[in-house]
Amino acid sequence: MFMDFLVLKSDYDREKLLTDLKIAKGIQSFINPEKINGKTFSLSKETYGWEALPLNTINGKTDNTSAIPVNIKDNNSYLPNCILKECKYIQEILNELNTEIYLVRIMKLKTGGYISPHVDKLIDKKNVIRCQIPIVTNNEVIFILDGKRYNMKAGNLYFINVGEKVHWLKNNSKNDRYTLIIDMKPTKEITEKIC
Repeated sequence: MFMDFLVLKSDYDREKLLTDLKIAKGIQSFINPEKINGKTFSLSKETYGWEALPLNTINGKTDNTSAIPVNIKDNNSYLPNCILKECKYIQEILNELNTEIYLVRIMKLKTGGYISPHVDKLIDKKNVIRCQIPIVTNNEVIFILDGKRYNMKAGNLYFINVGEKVHWLKNNSKNDRYTLIIDMKPTKEITEKIC
């Protein structure tokens, strides 16, 4: 049985993460998944205010749909896109993970934004886990996993069992929240920590 929530590594350089965020935002605008070709990728009608900026995508694409998760088992080829190639510190973090990296995105939850309760069904805990490093956050951002509130700090790498546990998020702060979301193959070391 997997743990629900665990800090895998702490104290990434927040200033370098902020620098890469600024670089990424200067290359491409965030994608609003609620408005792609007239189709919504929101989890429910109650979800609003989230956007994504793709970094590591199928065939290195940067189009609107490249920020939307797909089934990893479809043997898709994930590559750094032109945005990630300019974000040197994020590249360094991904390389240090020393595993197969799939979809990587910077996710934004606007001030007042809300992601309704859901389970990330495309996550397969044996082959794919979802981790995140908050870049800009604060204590007014509410993250609930399996009925329990967790406060995530900027610069820490978290494993969160989003593939099995219901979770939701609300940004009650006056600032947009940014977090680096990493879908990856769990290493033996990580598997031992989270099991």
